[in-house]
Amino acid sequence: MASDSVRGTYEDEGVLVHQSPYSESSRITVWLTRQHGILRTLVKGLHRKGNNAFGVLDLFYQCQISYSLRPKSTLHQLTQSLCLKTHQPGLLDYHKQLAALYCFEVIDVLVEKQTPIPDYYELYLQALGYLETHPASWLLIERFERRALTLAGLNEPARPLPALRRSAYPHSPKSFQALEKALPRS
Repeated sequence: MASDSVRGTYEDEGVLVHQSPYSESSRITVWLTRQHGILRTLVKGLHRKGNNAFGVLDLFYQCQISYSLRPKSTLHQLTQSLCLKTHQPGLLDYHKQLAALYCFEVIDVLVEKQTPIPDYYELYLQALGYLETHPASWLLIERFERRALTLAGLNEPARPLPALRRSAYPHSPKSFQALEKALPRS
């Protein structure tokens, strides 16, 4: 975790998993990164004319990012991003986006923020890669959850997944109910 006395610019690779408006020209972005885990950044001036530091930022874009830590805050300043991979058009489908969001939320409830989680990052990239060419399915979701729980040291292979979810997740991922309604079980 970043300490209050740590300053400087950091570089990392990350996938944009959420964004929301902050002002007319700025937005807040949430990244799942290789070396710094889950990271919230403020992107100032994203929509200003002539600003080329950020390129196009869209959900599930895999980017090389630079950011500055803000002491005493969990919201840091994004200074640059370079798109490495879009994971699209394979993820334009609502069901695939919902599955990708749920996979991120599983990681979000299992890990401490702003800590290195390269194994979870690789697992997430595998899920995105799968979703690019395959339909969203409960098989993918359940395999992803089992692997994420194994990384957290919480998987019990003989125990049913619904029971594991109740005991392993401090709170249920927000998208689970939407996923249950949208994704048919086979």
